[in-house]
Amino acid sequence: MAVVQAENGLAAMAAIGLHPVVAVVCDVRMEFFNGFQVFDALKAERPDLAERLVFVTAWGDDPEVRAQLAQAGRPVVWKPFDMPVLVGLVRHMAEDRPDAPGSTARFSLEEARQIRERTLAPGGRPTCPCCNGELVLSHPFAGPENTGLVWELRCRRCFRTLTISGVPEQSMLPPEPPLAP
Repeated sequence: MAVVQAENGLAAMAAIGLHPVVAVVCDVRMEFFNGFQVFDALKAERPDLAERLVFVTAWGDDPEVRAQLAQAGRPVVWKPFDMPVLVGLVRHMAEDRPDAPGSTARFSLEEARQIRERTLAPGGRPTCPCCNGELVLSHPFAGPENTGLVWELRCRRCFRTLTISGVPEQSMLPPEPPLAP
């Protein structure tokens, strides 16, 4: 597991946009964006990642901080803490995600309906209803007997999948390469 460190909340949000992040350890008190602002931004932009955030703080005696932590509903590790405790919690959160080895997280029927609506809308493009990530279409492969070709639609951000049999909508297909002269 690689670690990306950020000096403040604003740098943390930038790092999350640049790196494949699977869990977040966030101090409550930081410059530019505090931990609760980072959490709120993740809920809006990356709800999948907001679910894998753990707060760390030494401000346990502050009633306002305690109230915000309770409202956020995320795990808290109190400073000073034992590093093995924090590492164990982060490992657990990193393994409990759709793209973890052996995971088979799929879109629900409602999410599949939302993908179809977004894709068929004028100028629409397939985006993930869970995290707004870009959806990519796999190369077709042979499906079970009498089902023809099968494609897999996968989110680049949260890695959920949707299996499509038959011919996917034209707007879901990648553009064909130009013919050589």
